Amino acid sequence: MTYNYFCDTCDETWEERHPMDKRDAPVGEPCPHCETGKKKRGLSAPAFSELSPVSNVRKAGSGWNDLLKKIHKGSGRTSKINHN
Repeated sequence: MTYNYFCDTCDETWEERHPMDKRDAPVGEPCPHCETGKKKRGLSAPAFSELSPVSNVRKAGSGWNDLLKKIHKGSGRTSKINHN
């Protein structure tokens, strides 16, 4: 699983992948960014569905995809929106 961590000194945030039973192992280690602070685990929402591995955006249906295409079309050539 992917867990969010932050530094108690520099306030940098990052993600790390750990098995669920090892999620507490890196807490308290030195921060990889400033090396003076300590790692702490943050809170995040789970990114999985018990029904299927398909994200909620794909389950939303063609109406949602049509809306995203309209937003992309109306945003101009310099748009960073990439929807296939």
